[in-house]
Amino acid sequence: MAEQDQGKWMTQDVEDWNQRRETHQGPQDAEGDRPSLTFEDLTDLTLGGLDLTGVDLLGPDLNDVDLGTRDLRNIDLSQRLLRNATLTRANLNGADLSAADLTEADLSGASLIGAKLNNADLTRANLRGANLHRADLTGASLVGADLSGTNLSDANFHRATLKKADLWEAYLQGTNFHKADLSHVDLSGVNLSDVTFIDADLSGALLSRIILTAGNLNNVNLSGANLSRATLRGTSLAGVRLNKADLSGADLSGSDLSRADLWGVSLIGATLKKTSLMHSDLDTADLRWANLRGANLTGCNLKRANFSKADLSQAHFSKATLEQADFRGANLSEADLQDSDLRWADVSRSDLWNAVLKGADLSGADLVKADLRGANLHSVKLCGANLSRANLRGAHLKGVAFQNVTLSEVNLSQVDLTNAQLREIDLSGADLQETNLSHADLREAALCGTNLRKARLKATRLAGADLSQANLETADLSQANLRRANLSRANLSRATLQDANLSRATLTRINLSEVDLRTVNLNQVTFSKVTLHGANLGGRNFSERAFTETDLSSADLTGANFWGASLRETDFSGADLSGADFRWADLQESDFWGASLIGTDLSGANLQTADLSEANLQQANLRGADLQHARLVDTNLIQADLSGCRIYGISVWNIRSDDTTRQSCLEITPEDEPTVMVDTLELAQYIYLVLNNRTISDMSGMLTQKIVLILGHLLPEHRGVLDTIQDILRQRNYSPVQFDFEHPRNQQALETVLTIARMAQFVLVDFSDSSLALQEVRSIARTLSVPIQPLLVAGNEDPPELETLRQEHPYLLETYYYVNNQELGDRLEDQVILPLEAIANNSSTRRKR
Repeated sequence: MAEQDQGKWMTQDVEDWNQRRETHQGPQDAEGDRPSLTFEDLTDLTLGGLDLTGVDLLGPDLNDVDLGTRDLRNIDLSQRLLRNATLTRANLNGADLSAADLTEADLSGASLIGAKLNNADLTRANLRGANLHRADLTGASLVGADLSGTNLSDANFHRATLKKADLWEAYLQGTNFHKADLSHVDLSGVNLSDVTFIDADLSGALLSRIILTAGNLNNVNLSGANLSRATLRGTSLAGVRLNKADLSGADLSGSDLSRADLWGVSLIGATLKKTSLMHSDLDTADLRWANLRGANLTGCNLKRANFSKADLSQAHFSKATLEQADFRGANLSEADLQDSDLRWADVSRSDLWNAVLKGADLSGADLVKADLRGANLHSVKLCGANLSRANLRGAHLKGVAFQNVTLSEVNLSQVDLTNAQLREIDLSGADLQETNLSHADLREAALCGTNLRKARLKATRLAGADLSQANLETADLSQANLRRANLSRANLSRATLQDANLSRATLTRINLSEVDLRTVNLNQVTFSKVTLHGANLGGRNFSERAFTETDLSSADLTGANFWGASLRETDFSGADLSGADFRWADLQESDFWGASLIGTDLSGANLQTADLSEANLQQANLRGADLQHARLVDTNLIQADLSGCRIYGISVWNIRSDDTTRQSCLEITPEDEPTVMVDTLELAQYIYLVLNNRTISDMSGMLTQKIVLILGHLLPEHRGVLDTIQDILRQRNYSPVQFDFEHPRNQQALETVLTIARMAQFVLVDFSDSSLALQEVRSIARTLSVPIQPLLVAGNEDPPELETLRQEHPYLLETYYYVNNQELGDRLEDQVILPLEAIANNSSTRRKR
């Protein structure tokens, strides 16, 4: 069509233009192409109502043109200047807008189905509510564009720039953002499950609560993006950049994040179960409370990452860099940390139960209170690590070097530490129960308060070690070197010490009960307050050695040599001392109750105040021994030789002796008095009594003035009453004698009561239990003229028989009632004791004849 015709048509009304298009079947150009309109400038031109379907609007400048609501299907506007153009609700389906400049154009509500917008400039354009289904926007610029509510299904944004574009509530089904720039866009809450983002730039984007399950985000740049609470289950994120992104609360279960850049990312509370993070960079990442159960972090960079309280059970960290990472309180049970770098990491209070740490570097790591039960720590580096109070029960520590490691209060029970190098290590308070430390080097180690019960310490080097207060009960210390070791207050009961070296060791208050010490090197050892109950020291030479307050009860000391030894306050009760040599030994205040001293040589020994009750001294040699104030009750002295013994103050009751017992020249006087000698123990006691009690014939009267008999059975809750009565009586120089009816009574008991009553000044009777003491009171009242004072707690009643007895026997007084212990203590002296004394003093006779 000629140009002069176009101008005429444009000056006519729209209907004429449209009619001519129908008549001519569309204006044709010289080459027979589709109709076209050519103008140099259409700025501000309004083409409302024109049918421009398939028309080419030729001319360089269409800025500010108003084509709103027009049917522009298949129109060619490629490379046109359409800045600020109005295309609201226009039909641009199939239109060619490639390379067009649509800066700030208004395309709101427009239909652009299948339109070509590749390389178009849509900066700050308004596409709100537009339909871009299957549109091609390859390389287009949509910086700051408004795409809210837009249909972008199946649209192609390959290499497009959508920086800061508004995509709120946009429909993105099947949309392709391959290599697109979506930095700082807002896609919060959008379902992106069928959207392609491969190699896209979403840095700084708002993606919180998005849904992208089984999606593909490979090589996407998400640095600084907000993905909080996003759902990314099963999504491929290989090579993704997430540095400083916020993924807190996001679900990444089963996703692939291998080789991703996650530097400084926030994954607080995120779910990454079975997620692959192989060789990713998580430097300074925040994974607190995250769930990484079964996740694969092989070869990752996790320097300074925060995993505190995270679930990392069964996770894979082999060859990962975890330097200075924070695992406080994390669950790492059954995790694989082989060959990982955990230098200076904080693993305190974490759970590493059954974890594999083989070959890992934990130098300088904080493992305080960590749970490493059953963990594999084979060849782990622990230089400078702190394992205080950590639990390594049953852990595998073969080949581990413990250089400068803190192990105080650590639990290493049931661990194999054979040949371990633990010299100068701090294991104070540690639990090494059933631990195998055979041939280990623990020289100068701190083992104070350590539990080594049932531990194997065969041939272990413990020279100079501090084992004070350690528990070595039933431990195997055979061939162990404990030279100069501190074993004060340690428990070695039932331990095995065969051929062990304890020379110069400190054994103060040590427990060596039931230990066989026959082959132990005890050179230069001092036994101070040592417990050797049931120990075997048979045949050992302890001549001139010191055993201060030592417990040798039930010990086997047969044939042992204690010549000149110091054994003051030693407990030999129940011990077997047969054939032992105690010549000139100091045994003052020692206890030999029930001991066997058959054939023992005690000549010249100091046995002052020693207890030899029920001891068997058959054939024992006690010549010249000092037995002053010693106790010999039920002692067997058959064939014993006591010649020349000093026995002043000795207590002898029911000894067994016969003609074979030699008792000549027994000294019965103290050292500061003239020597008196007798030939038998019985005669010695009698002669001493005569020599020192000139008024022995008046003894009965003397005793009568001192004794007060107390009858009854006071229950434990009333014992305070008895204490009060006895204290007041003692203050008045009485000797209270209580006869308790707790045990069954018989005729002999009744006679004993009467015997004591005869010597008593008066009798006090407790009637708390009316069934007790009545028979005894009756017998005393009928037999003797001793005053009898019944006592009863207020509120109780006298036994009926008591009143009858009172009428017949005037020395049976009225019952004294008391409210409580305090009231009794305040009034007993004035209202009970003084009246009783007056009655006793006024009586002309004490017995009925």
